[in-house]
Amino acid sequence: MVELPVPLELLSKALPSSVRSVERTGRGGNSRVFRVCCEDGGEFAAKFYFRRADRGRSRLDIEFNAISFMWQHGIRCIPQPLSANAEFDFALYEFVAGQEVDAANVAAADIDQVVQFAAKLKDLSRLPASGTLPPAADACLNMGEMFRQIEHRLQRLGGQRHDAPVERALAQFLAEEFVPAFDDARTRVRSELGDDAFDRDLPAANQTLSPSDFGFHNALRRASGALAFLDFEYFGRDDPAKMIADFLLHPAQALTEEIKRRFANSMLQSFASDRSLIGRLKYVYPLVGLKWCMIMLNEFVPVELARREFAAHAPIDAAKKKSDQLAKSRAMLAKIMTENNSFPYMECAA
Repeated sequence: MVELPVPLELLSKALPSSVRSVERTGRGGNSRVFRVCCEDGGEFAAKFYFRRADRGRSRLDIEFNAISFMWQHGIRCIPQPLSANAEFDFALYEFVAGQEVDAANVAAADIDQVVQFAAKLKDLSRLPASGTLPPAADACLNMGEMFRQIEHRLQRLGGQRHDAPVERALAQFLAEEFVPAFDDARTRVRSELGDDAFDRDLPAANQTLSPSDFGFHNALRRASGALAFLDFEYFGRDDPAKMIADFLLHPAQALTEEIKRRFANSMLQSFASDRSLIGRLKYVYPLVGLKWCMIMLNEFVPVELARREFAAHAPIDAAKKKSDQLAKSRAMLAKIMTENNSFPYMECAA
């Protein structure tokens, strides 16, 4: 039996019968998940979170409350929430038996399930009860906020030491490639939108509930073929333009262009009542790409590297990981620049 972050007796108190076995499962970078099998045949997922608070947000509270809200309102393509222990930062959920989804082999029917889930979240966002849910982590409700978030991440990276070769390579990439692209984007967007629109919040009617880490990397395929969506630590209200852009650009899923076009087209149809959506995507999509450039460099920040090691429950080759992430960030920037700082699926809006 694997070692748990808490005594087995503590976990057993939250279960209907004694524990028969425990095994590590999942591959998340923020938490540890265990499959817990009980003597009565019941199976549960025990999820242990990195720490109590993250920039004022409790990962446990956000995820458990989000899943509970969705479950209470009839969504079943998620694990059933069972109980949460705030003192020891873990929660129990239904164990979802399924296979990881290979993004390279995603079919149209899979995209349809993703879009249907997003549409359900849009409907739930119209309920008065959704007003108790917070904004998503790093929600983008105006353009100025998106730039401020990227700049905050940029400053955090600039504050690190640059003694090792890979750290000097990071400093060079930021100074010579990323910062000029970022500054050009800010000048262009502010000039085109004007100061008032640049900092104007998106009306609540155009916001939606979002997983905020949306993709096949956080889904399992049940034996029936139905998808189950997991990981809602960043859940909350956000701009659907950001949700669309995140899905299309997420580095954890290598989707074909055909599948990306189907997703973009289906999402734009599902959110057709939001007449300004395609116009926002023109700006939000490249900015999300620039933000991903920063997120992929998290391993250069000590606390973020510690979070990865907590999830892996093992030391990480920091130099190699940093080098790999720097290459990914550089590739993302090249992609955004090649797409001319715009939304490359504009034909989907026709």
